Amino acid sequence: MGAGVLSSDYESEDLHSDGQGLTESESESDGNNAEVDANADVESSAGVYGRRPRFKEAMTDYVVEGEWGIKFVKNDKVRVRAVCQEGCKFVSYLTKLPRELTFQLKTLQLKHSCSRCYKSPRMTAKFLAKKLVGRVKDQPDIKLRSIQKKVHKKYVTHISQSKAYRAKAKVMDILEGSHIEQYNMLWDYCEELRRSNPGSTMLMKGLVQCFETAFPTQEHRSCYRHIYNNLKRRHPGILIKELFWRAAQATYIQEFEKVMSELKEVDVGAHKWLDELPLKTWTRSKFTGNAKSDALLNNMCECFNKKIIEAREKSIISLVEDIRLYLMRRFQYNREGILKFNLSCVKDFFESFTVDLNEKSCTCQRWKLTGITCSHAITCIHYNKEEVDNYVDDCYKVPAYKTCYERMILPINESTMWAKTGLPPVKPPHLRRT
Repeated sequence: MGAGVLSSDYESEDLHSDGQGLTESESESDGNNAEVDANADVESSAGVYGRRPRFKEAMTDYVVEGEWGIKFVKNDKVRVRAVCQEGCKFVSYLTKLPRELTFQLKTLQLKHSCSRCYKSPRMTAKFLAKKLVGRVKDQPDIKLRSIQKKVHKKYVTHISQSKAYRAKAKVMDILEGSHIEQYNMLWDYCEELRRSNPGSTMLMKGLVQCFETAFPTQEHRSCYRHIYNNLKRRHPGILIKELFWRAAQATYIQEFEKVMSELKEVDVGAHKWLDELPLKTWTRSKFTGNAKSDALLNNMCECFNKKIIEAREKSIISLVEDIRLYLMRRFQYNREGILKFNLSCVKDFFESFTVDLNEKSCTCQRWKLTGITCSHAITCIHYNKEEVDNYVDDCYKVPAYKTCYERMILPINESTMWAKTGLPPVKPPHLRRT
């Protein structure tokens, strides 16, 4: 196959990723190479590239699509030369034009005398990332195995799972900004939130420290299941599990002490291990009752965690924005939903105990813990021929629900419109593979 001179119809824009860009020129010559003389009668747009990387990107597309073993043997500020495997006639030469910042393709010989190369060194994670942008944008949760299959189907080559991971990570950087860039923009992001949502509070600390700072007077509890998982490693057994569960569920101190005494008789070590934990974090008998909840499990946290599982893979601002948008939608949904109800409260009804209706208390402590009348209080209320709803805590009533969701989370501007705070950029933590 003969080589030819570049024609005026041959423009750099024709070098695209579908494998059709690098083609032979229409004219033919007797030589093996297509040498373009500086004085040749061609238009200035023929084979012209504004930057070297643009030519290299086009050549990389050609290499990967055609499964050729092409490599760059010369790559400096004024020239780029690409050749194929030893003995192959392919050659491409790009050089910088005098007194210009542009480059022109001087030599192009597309005739190959080599076999196909099925392990292309040009198929890097960076190359794959550019090809995967559209796919990952439409399917952010795409699995690495799916990426491997798509690459194999299109290019008939296998890539490792680690390369698929790196390619996807680079795509996310392209779509949402890199890990470092987003941390550097955190102060500007916070300022934009304060502008659009006055009264907002931003804390850049660990989760526990944030809660201690933002809610210093609120009690903090530990999940029963996580405590037991640590306990059973040292002290396994069904009986210990039952006693621990009874101790955690006990709503008044006398019941708690009784169960703990039974546990001590069964396993002194288990009793000592539990007794060293802060009791106010895991047994109902030590809860203050301020939260109006007797929850022992972190199921609510797990439900929220499931909602943001995709967002957790993103960079910091993208993650926070996904959570903020989710809360915007949820607040609006609940705000509209409560308008359909006219009930005065939400109804939820659960030995001998003392009940004080004036103080809204019962010595079983359930009323204090949950804010919902216990069975003993209900008996007394019915005896007085009163409405049980009148004794339920206000937090369960419609006005409280409306108050909870009445404040709106407002949208913010695009990042290019954020005010610059001029504060030193936040340094991101070191990323660790899990």
